[in-house]
Amino acid sequence: VHNQFFANVAYSMIGFSYNSQHEFCAVLIQPYIKAEREATENEIAQYMQALGFEMDYVDEFHNKQYEIFDAVPNNVLYGIDGALYFIDTQIRGREG
Repeated sequence: VHNQFFANVAYSMIGFSYNSQHEFCAVLIQPYIKAEREATENEIAQYMQALGFEMDYVDEFHNKQYEIFDAVPNNVLYGIDGALYFIDTQIRGREG
């Protein structure tokens, strides 16, 4: 789902492994982003609104299908090209 909304910084799965807590997990990579700075809360909110999401809290947004969490400045970069790059948000489906 991340790649659907944030294709400019898509995840690619390269395999499976175990993390430091010995839990089985997917190994993902993302492209390297040259950032000018972290995005502002206002820039993030405007971007998410343009995607059709409503803000629940400063870092949480939802639409009819999904909830996106942790969309905070240190997880959203403002690239040298002026685009926003969402690099570490959490997405889950909405219930009922």
